[in-house]
Amino acid sequence: MGMIYIDASMGISGIKLLGALVGCMERPELFMRKFNECGFEGIRLESRDTAAKGISGRVLDFTRTDSDDYDDEIDDEGSGSRHHRRRRSVMRTFRDVAEIIDDLSVSGNVRRRASAVYEMIAGAAAQVHGTEDEDVILHRTGSRDVIASVVGVFMALEELEPDKVISSTVAVGNGKARTSRGEMDIPVPVTAKLLEGVPYNGGTESFEMCTADGAALIKSIADEFSDMPAMTVLRSGAGFGMREYKGGVNCVRAMLGNIAVTAANASVTELEAEVYETGAAFENCIGGLVGLGVRDVYTMPVASAVSGRGMLLRVICDERMADDAAGYILKNTAAGSVRRRGCAAYELDREQQEIKTSLGTIRVTKLDGFGIKKIVPFEADISAAAKKEDISYTEAYNRISREINI
Repeated sequence: MGMIYIDASMGISGIKLLGALVGCMERPELFMRKFNECGFEGIRLESRDTAAKGISGRVLDFTRTDSDDYDDEIDDEGSGSRHHRRRRSVMRTFRDVAEIIDDLSVSGNVRRRASAVYEMIAGAAAQVHGTEDEDVILHRTGSRDVIASVVGVFMALEELEPDKVISSTVAVGNGKARTSRGEMDIPVPVTAKLLEGVPYNGGTESFEMCTADGAALIKSIADEFSDMPAMTVLRSGAGFGMREYKGGVNCVRAMLGNIAVTAANASVTELEAEVYETGAAFENCIGGLVGLGVRDVYTMPVASAVSGRGMLLRVICDERMADDAAGYILKNTAAGSVRRRGCAAYELDREQQEIKTSLGTIRVTKLDGFGIKKIVPFEADISAAAKKEDISYTEAYNRISREINI
């Protein structure tokens, strides 16, 4: 259902992310009941409403259902004193956590995704500490509360069914954090390793704002990191932490909705050059540009009052490869300059698939977005099928269209 935008500009942890996602649900109480019946022994997820500085949301917490010593209570900022009762710390390895997850009454997809997050955390810790993944002791992230919040996030995503998840830049905090290995600079080494490839900044606070489980979760679920796109918000939620922030609000926010139909949702770069000496080299250049991975290449005849007749070469590409594509044009044609311009684009999400039909396997492109869904078959495959069956292109297209519901 549409997309979810995660605002992690005030930090992130598993429990706060879960609270934000629960807030996006139409019937959050049903999800809470489902979670509490999935098999976590000795703890129960509870919720209470809260608000701060104009933002309303919820605080999620795990309460104990018996008197046994299970784990330390969750520490949602990753440093500082723990809240509520203090319990003994349980030292678990990745294998221990995987066994807990495997015993839960949740879908196979939830188990796989939650286990993958812990595999990511264990791998990062092993690299930092120079040991094997299976030997790493998961300190805070191995507590039952954190395991439950990680599982809960994937249960919530399964409930909400977003087509896409976008996240803001992640705030990690500043200064030093207390860890089992002493004081360390923020982000602590394991969290920093998990955040590789994720855009982050120091944020507003002089303590840890992003936990290891928060870093692993956002890296796992986010399809991209960017500013919030223009979107129609259907429901929203905010998951609050316990610690008070001086420069902001201690929460993760989530917005569930659809990309606004009237708003461009992508950007592309156009490169343009006139080439007045054409031939084999020009044709090879076009093939080379396609090989680079540009989106498309167009040519059209032009006539210049100064240079005479030639060809206009226009390339559509992503901004990240514009320099490479422009350099390729200058190197492989007689062009003396390449013009560059950026523009907004209305772009449908696309996915290529192969579909079996009575005329053979046909490649198609599935397009989705702006309330539009359509399937576009490859013309070359339709032509090949028509030739093989000795029928017209139109007849082959019509038969394939009926079978794949174009």
